[in-house]
Amino acid sequence: MSETTVRTILRQKDSHIVWTISANARVAEAASIMARRNIGALLVEDYGRILGIISERECVRKILARHLSPEATPVREVMERTLIGVSPSTSVDQCFSLMTEYRVRYIAVVEDDSLSGFLSIGDIVSSVIDDREFALDELSRYLHGPYCTWNVPLSVSWSPGQIQVLKCTHSVVNAPKLEEIEWGSESCFAVNG
Repeated sequence: MSETTVRTILRQKDSHIVWTISANARVAEAASIMARRNIGALLVEDYGRILGIISERECVRKILARHLSPEATPVREVMERTLIGVSPSTSVDQCFSLMTEYRVRYIAVVEDDSLSGFLSIGDIVSSVIDDREFALDELSRYLHGPYCTWNVPLSVSWSPGQIQVLKCTHSVVNAPKLEEIEWGSESCFAVNG
C-alpha cells in the first residue's frame, strides 16, 4: 500500500503546465500540439470550463479507425467526456483504483474548485514502481545489513523441527559473533547473541 499522494507526484513532475485546447478546434490541431509538446493528451475547454479530454487514443480510435478527417472534425465530437478529478491529498493507490475502475488513462487534479494539475497512468505507475523499489531496497538493507560484502539475496533453508538458516554464499565481514555451521555440503554463518 502506497502512502504517496498526488501532491508528491505533482512536485516531482518536470512540468506543471496543463495544456488545453478549445472544443471547437480541429483534431489535427490537437494532434499537432501533442506531438510538438511530447504529451499524450489535452484537456478540452470551452470558455474556461473543462469539458473533457482528447488523447492520442481518441485520435487513433475515433478518427483514423472511422476514416474521419482530422482537419475537418472538431475536438468536441471525439473527446472523452469522462474526466476523473482527484484532490492533491488523494493517494496513488486510490488514483490507480479509480483509473482502473473507470478505464481512464488521465486524471485531473482539482484543488479549491480549480485545476491544479493533470496526471497520466504513466505518472501513477512510475510512482508505484518507485515506491516498490524503495521498499525493496529498505527490506534488502534490513535483511543484509552492513555485513554482507555484496548486496545479494540470502536464501532460506528449512529443516523439519529446526529454525530457518540463512545461507550467505559470499564473504561476510565485520559481523559480530559469527559461527560457521555445516549444512550439507555448504557452509553458512549464523549470528550468535
